[in-house]
Amino acid sequence: MGAKNLKQSLPLLYPERPLVKTGFEKEIAHLSGRCIKAKSDGEVIAVAPKEIVIQRDDDLEKESYPLMTETPTIHETIIYHKPCVKRGEKVTAGQIIADSADTKDGELALGTNLLVAYMTWYGHNFEDGIVISDRQVDVYWMEFKKDAENGNKARHGISGIR
Repeated sequence: MGAKNLKQSLPLLYPERPLVKTGFEKEIAHLSGRCIKAKSDGEVIAVAPKEIVIQRDDDLEKESYPLMTETPTIHETIIYHKPCVKRGEKVTAGQIIADSADTKDGELALGTNLLVAYMTWYGHNFEDGIVISDRQVDVYWMEFKKDAENGNKARHGISGIR
């Protein structure tokens, strides 16, 4: 279900890895084509919001990996990359060095983990009654309200509220 919903998800500023997993989250992240992977073995020598630089082990050449930072899309959302390696860290070829908007630590992360309760109404519609905490409503509403007041249309899609 996660792979099917990957193309429909809205990017969040702070995605979380799911608590209940299918076991394919890491594989889906690798195959999605949205993460940035190291081309060869080496050591990370620089990490910045817009670029990661790796010094290769075989010929000591430097490889630069440009990162997207809040690039708008035609769907009024954004695409961005977050570095998930640190300076001095050894990387291998194919290792994810930058997460996308829908991954965290190299795993699929399409949303946030909320504490919810499913309530029945006379034994019917058990999936329709979801109770979430007031704090979460406040978090999502304040983010939406702040962006709306600033006139930032592209960020409305980030919060997941339309």
